[in-house]
Amino acid sequence: MDGTKRTLTRNAYIYATSKRRADRTLLRKGDTITTYGGSYKFKNGKRYYRIEGATSTNKRYVKVVNFE
Repeated sequence: MDGTKRTLTRNAYIYATSKRRADRTLLRKGDTITTYGGSYKFKNGKRYYRIEGATSTNKRYVKVVNFE
């Protein structure tokens, strides 16, 4: 599966749902992250990209606004 490499323009957290963070990992500004597919709109109205390391049971998303 081919992903799109995107660069963070601000520090970001990894989310599992619209309210819950996946873990305490902080992704730093300037990091290159591989995203898959288009953006998803969650219940809170914000858009997220699915990122590398995500599985059907271990969901990992980053907010779209954190990318350039």
